[in-house]
Amino acid sequence: MRIGASTAIYWNYKEHDLPAAMKHMCDMGFSCVEILCEHPFYTNWATEDAEKEKESIKELLDSYELDVSVHAPYHDLNIASLNPGIRSETVRQLREAIEVASDLNAEVLVVHPGFVASRKYPRSMAHAIMVDTLIDIADYAGGADVVIGLENIANKPKALAVHATELVRTVADVGSKNLRVTFDVAHANTIGTPLIDFVDTLGKLIKHVHVSDNKGFDDHLPIGVGNIDYRAVLSKLIENGYKGLLIIEGWIPSDPDQFVKLSKDKLKDMLKGL
Repeated sequence: MRIGASTAIYWNYKEHDLPAAMKHMCDMGFSCVEILCEHPFYTNWATEDAEKEKESIKELLDSYELDVSVHAPYHDLNIASLNPGIRSETVRQLREAIEVASDLNAEVLVVHPGFVASRKYPRSMAHAIMVDTLIDIADYAGGADVVIGLENIANKPKALAVHATELVRTVADVGSKNLRVTFDVAHANTIGTPLIDFVDTLGKLIKHVHVSDNKGFDDHLPIGVGNIDYRAVLSKLIENGYKGLLIIEGWIPSDPDQFVKLSKDKLKDMLKGL
């Protein structure tokens, strides 16, 4: 497994731009990064200058010899929206993210599941719309040779795809080899299910992993600060044959280096003994 971090951690690092963040992360010894396709983290996202920025990113990845994953935009978007206009814009931006992931030869494109916009709507209705959207997106991803990793979300009343069984059901309902799962360890720790059971339920569907720590709430803390038994989680991932990226997520505005160094060092030490 290779350890990397999200460039979103460094969106305000020094020059406040993506190239500076990528160079800094390379200098810190990371071999892979995850790029969030969303303003302000991706400065020109969804503008006419996005193509030019993408080419610049590709050159930097080649120059620094970094492996890459891509995270699709998700703020203000909803793949389960009952509003056709919102859903249409969501699909448009996800397709753009697929094209970026394809051009950058990304290992995976992380996509957030939808959410129920109002308690007035049945969850089954939102789930059905989410599945229809994912069928569209997975088909588009297949044409671009991109694998989508649907991320499990923290336990919130309106969130879809929180539990491992929901993710398994969603992947089955979509029925595409281009749809798999991004396992977010901290998000899974908010539902009370043993994390090793969560991993076992997903099994070979896990294509990508996000790592951070918490104490059962929706926080993204440095590894070792929360109560997650990462040695057990990593051991179970290895047992299930996972060989992909471990992407550190989270944010300490005053000192992002502290966040990623603590997490990276902990992960490296634990992996040595497995």
